[in-house]
Amino acid sequence: MSETQQDNTPEEAASAPVPIDQTVDLSATESAAAESAAAESAAAESAAAESAAAESATVSGSGTTSGDETADALIVARVADDFRGADIILLDMRKITPIVDFFVIATASSKRQMKAMAEETDIVMKKRGSTRRGAEGEGESVWILRDYGHVVLHVFTPEGRQLYALENLWADAPQVDWRE
Repeated sequence: MSETQQDNTPEEAASAPVPIDQTVDLSATESAAAESAAAESAAAESAAAESAAAESATVSGSGTTSGDETADALIVARVADDFRGADIILLDMRKITPIVDFFVIATASSKRQMKAMAEETDIVMKKRGSTRRGAEGEGESVWILRDYGHVVLHVFTPEGRQLYALENLWADAPQVDWRE
C-alpha cells in the first residue's frame, strides 16, 4: 500500500478506492463498527428503560399522579359545550381500562358542527401541550374521534350516538360532572 493509505483512519480506509490487485484489512473497521453498534444498542436499551421507568412513575392506583388529565378532560367537555354540543358526557375510564383515562362523548346536529368541535379541541389541547395522537371519522362519518392519549373525544350525529351507544357500552365507568 502507499503511505497515504496507511495513514488513513479505518473509516477512511474503508471508503477509499482500492485497486483491484490490492486488499484492505477491514478487521479494524469491522471491529469499530461492531463496537459502535453495541454502544448504540446499549444506549437504546437504557433509553427504553428510562422511558418505562418514567411511564410507571406517572401511573398509580387511580391511573395518574396529577390532575392534568382530569383538567384536560374537563376542558375538552367545555369546548364541546362551547360549540353547542348536546348530551355531553364525561366518563372516567381509569378503573375500567388502562388504555385511556377519560372519554368525552357529545352529539352535534351537523357534520359541520362535528368538524368544528373536533378542530377547536385540537387547537385547545395543542396549546395545553397535549397534541392529537389519532383521528378518525373525517368526511361523511356519523362519528368523529380525537385521541389525545389520556382523553378521547367522541363526537356523534344523533343517529351515530344512538347506533353506537358508547355510554351504554361503558356503563361501568363513572360519569364526571364537567359543569363544576
